[in-house]
Amino acid sequence: MPGACLLSLPGERLLIGGDLIIGGSIGRTDFPDASWPDMQTSLRRILTLPDETRLIGGHGPETTLGEERRNNPFLQLD
Repeated sequence: MPGACLLSLPGERLLIGGDLIIGGSIGRTDFPDASWPDMQTSLRRILTLPDETRLIGGHGPETTLGEERRNNPFLQLD
């Protein structure tokens, strides 16, 4: 959604990601002002980080970008 933000701490390999990636899923795009193309842009940007990057999402347990890359069907963007 517009105005959402993520906090990346590269030295700690940590991403505090709110509702962008939520352990096996992603945030919603059906709200006013949200869009699937914007979501894809944000996801592609985040997926440039290393697999070891720990992700603390807005819901659920901590995960890693590698785990999400391998198992999250919404991250199969190509």
